[in-house]
Amino acid sequence: MKNCLLIFLILCSTYKVSAQELFSLRGKVTDSDENAIENVGVFITELNKLVETDENGNFEIALQKGAYTLIADYPGYNTYKSTIKISKNQKITIKLVSLGSDV
Repeated sequence: MKNCLLIFLILCSTYKVSAQELFSLRGKVTDSDENAIENVGVFITELNKLVETDENGNFEIALQKGAYTLIADYPGYNTYKSTIKISKNQKITIKLVSLGSDV
């Protein structure tokens, strides 16, 4: 019985050490006039994960500590690409520039 308890405690401590803390990346996607854009695809390259903005241009994703490449794409706008380092909860704004704009 003591052996079973000891194995259980070792497994529990191993799980806690290997578990990674998740941080929240919240963002808003706007156009150059700061109007929210809904249904923008925000792709996290390293995770092969896509999230979409809501009707207010907002998105949220939980990420482990590290560096990630974000790509935001929407018809009629230039593609946005940036690398972000996550080590705490963060909030960002992504400004998309319409195609043919000089901004």
